[in-house]
Amino acid sequence: MRSDRRRVLFIMVPLIFLTMSMRAPRAEAQNLTVQEWVDQFVASCVGSGSSDVASGLVDANGDISLKRLALSGTVKGQVHIEHKDARLLSDGINNAISNAAAGVAEQVRQCMAPLRAVLIQIMQSQFQGVTGPANKVYILTAPEDQLMKQLANTKGYFGKIGEAVLVSQIQSAAGMSDVRYRSAMKLLTDKAYAYERLDLGQGKTASLLPPGDEYALRVGFAK
Repeated sequence: MRSDRRRVLFIMVPLIFLTMSMRAPRAEAQNLTVQEWVDQFVASCVGSGSSDVASGLVDANGDISLKRLALSGTVKGQVHIEHKDARLLSDGINNAISNAAAGVAEQVRQCMAPLRAVLIQIMQSQFQGVTGPANKVYILTAPEDQLMKQLANTKGYFGKIGEAVLVSQIQSAAGMSDVRYRSAMKLLTDKAYAYERLDLGQGKTASLLPPGDEYALRVGFAK
């Protein structure tokens, strides 16, 4: 009986290792150039149909980490820029705006405006991260910024801007499909910039959180 058990055990162990070795290796995130990241950001600005989005964050020192993400949130590419090299990103944005087709140039300019506002603060050495445990400021995807702009300028259920705003109203103003809205709102919720509230009688609502208020002020969304 014992020898039978040992035989089964010895058979199972090689099978486990064989199964593990047959699994596909995890895809590594691609190292991007600044221009590749900017191109991806522009693509999401003009709604080119790409299933990827570009975002990032700035830490308390002003260093910038940029990412290219699948809509699921999986990182597909990344690049890191030190504070002293922020001009590289600024130049890439200026080139992208200059090279944009006539029909979408203004759209790209407006979409890039929040990122440019943060970069100006970095290059003028006025950047300070958010106070508290999360000492960083996120560079939002184009869809996230659309939602933030609507929230920062719309009165909600209680008559306060950015508080309990109807989701249907935000979606309509931003021109977003349900899927694109849900994806962007999930990203904002993960960053503690905004969240959805319960239905208050007319449909689901969304609100800004304190870090979201701070971001809206930083990039000029809030009046």
